[in-house]
Amino acid sequence: MAELTEIREQVRERYAEAAVRATAEGGCCGSAATSSCAPEVGEVFGGDYDYRELHAKAVGYWPVLPTVVAGLRADGQFVAGDAPFYALPFVQLRGIPAMRYQGTDVLTLETEERWMVTPRWGLVGFAGIGKAADGFEALRDAETVWNAGGGFRYLTAREFGLQMGVDVARGPEQWAIYVVFGNSWN
Repeated sequence: MAELTEIREQVRERYAEAAVRATAEGGCCGSAATSSCAPEVGEVFGGDYDYRELHAKAVGYWPVLPTVVAGLRADGQFVAGDAPFYALPFVQLRGIPAMRYQGTDVLTLETEERWMVTPRWGLVGFAGIGKAADGFEALRDAETVWNAGGGFRYLTAREFGLQMGVDVARGPEQWAIYVVFGNSWN
């Protein structure tokens, strides 16, 4: 019995070491922020609409335990001027149809937790909130929409930390299924 306990502990230690190594080598942890600003587009450049865009996004992944990684995404999109409906930003959360919640100002916050059950297979849980309104001041009173869901990941390419999987998500109105290649926050 003592040998079995000892073997179990060795397996746990090796698995924890492999998970930490995969996390470090796979580049799954860290943070990044991006922003883009499109200048006024209009008749000067042959366009039919005069508007400006600003998009700011921050994404971070941090190891919580040797086999658990937590992620957070904050996203803000803003449009000023006479933008056509198809250029307006919208809440982008799994489980919420594209362009359902749209406005000139959109804020989104989402978290994702990934537990690597084995060195190749993992489980994912996520939840988020978002708001869309016409005007930054109107965001305070705008409807808050939500999402929640889960899925699994399979590490297809260990050398690159590349994962594939399936997510099932629920928004305020409906369920949705997503096939994920890489990461959901691209």
